[in-house]
Amino acid sequence: MQYNALINKIYEFPNNKFIVWTPAVFIKNQIAEDEAKRTQQFYKWMIDEWDEKGDNIFIWDFYKYETE
Repeated sequence: MQYNALINKIYEFPNNKFIVWTPAVFIKNQIAEDEAKRTQQFYKWMIDEWDEKGDNIFIWDFYKYETE
């Protein structure tokens, strides 16, 4: 819900460009397995569903950058 509210607010400023980062990756001993799975699901949702082509939002894929 927060990201949907964020995108609606961003769209109020069509002449501005916004950068949104994907979540960072944690090493195994820094995060619980269920939280890691939720982070990966959230990442996939951001890339596959939330991101819209041609809008004023650039998603910097920090997750992919870290994991290659």
